[in-house]
Amino acid sequence: MPSQGLRIPHGALVVVADHRKALLLRNEGEVMRPALRKCRTVELPDSESSQGSEVTFGRFNKSSRTLVRDYRDANMRSEARARFARHLIEVLRDVVKTDRIEGMVIVATPHLLGEIRDRLDPHLRRIVIAEVARDLVHLPIRDIAARLTE
Repeated sequence: MPSQGLRIPHGALVVVADHRKALLLRNEGEVMRPALRKCRTVELPDSESSQGSEVTFGRFNKSSRTLVRDYRDANMRSEARARFARHLIEVLRDVVKTDRIEGMVIVATPHLLGEIRDRLDPHLRRIVIAEVARDLVHLPIRDIAARLTE
């Protein structure tokens, strides 16, 4: 039995993100046949994205030729996700207010989706139609629409 897929209303904002980049897309098509158009790409400002960019995660054990993970790895990734989630939500507040968005779909990697969910204010939370825990930001826009509605 084929699945119904996600129903994306005309005019809805579709946010597709990982921990480094977010695509803000608008559905200019129909509910069952979305036509997503890129409105904006969101990334951390250079000053924030470069913090910690020279840090290596873990160390190489020469005798066993393996990478030994440093306990700080997870913490640094978590901090980076939180920083990006805060920045993305600031942008979303502005876009939703300026463009009078009435519906929003959030598609993000599972960890980032959790960060976003924890930080959504009541107004943004009210307009969320669906949350999808998937990493689709690297796909072409037409493929994103197809994956969401399959």
